[in-house]
Amino acid sequence: MFQQALETAHGIYGNQHLITTQLAWGLFNTPQKLGDVTAGWDLFERYLDWLLKRAPETLPDFQRQVRERLIVTGS
Repeated sequence: MFQQALETAHGIYGNQHLITTQLAWGLFNTPQKLGDVTAGWDLFERYLDWLLKRAPETLPDFQRQVRERLIVTGS
């Protein structure tokens, strides 16, 4: 269900939209919190890695926080 919502948001808003980031982060982060550190990396590559290529000051607060958490997790 969430994967379908993410794909729909991606199709409507694009990869860098806040809604797309929120959905991708939720899908990426849940398995990580449950101890499966390898799950979700395809989501990272498709929907989140662009955050690491942007200057943090150009991002809204939520996307900046996700960017920082991605850095901490070692992506």
